[in-house]
Amino acid sequence: MDSVMYITNFLNDGYYPTSELLFSRKYVPCICRIDNDLFEIVFTLDRLENLKLIVKDFNIKILGQYAAIAVGGVWKIEREALITLRFDPLDSQKIEIIDLAFFDLFAGWFWAIKDGEFTEDYVGKDDEELLNAAVYPLQE
Repeated sequence: MDSVMYITNFLNDGYYPTSELLFSRKYVPCICRIDNDLFEIVFTLDRLENLKLIVKDFNIKILGQYAAIAVGGVWKIEREALITLRFDPLDSQKIEIIDLAFFDLFAGWFWAIKDGEFTEDYVGKDDEELLNAAVYPLQE
């Protein structure tokens, strides 16, 4: 299952150079808010708190396989997440979602996108255990 979602390049919108930090880091903490026609990604980290990314060409039914769709409320899906972004090598106006993991309080982390593609097993392969390193960086 290929990932066709993308984010329009936002670096010329006054966020440079802070926003470039997003491209040098894996698994940046964020909050994903998804409704039928809107998928936005917001950040709570210093210097990124005013940055809101809008995801294009997403399918809420596919995303609902990785994060439960709620009934009622403003958002059908609202989850803490970890994201990795990179520029699309074929189109400089697009930013690709390389990794996206949603957090569920009862079940833990679920990979939605790993290495640029939707996962089929929801857990994903993380041979280097980078996800745990990102979530628990202070482990001894």
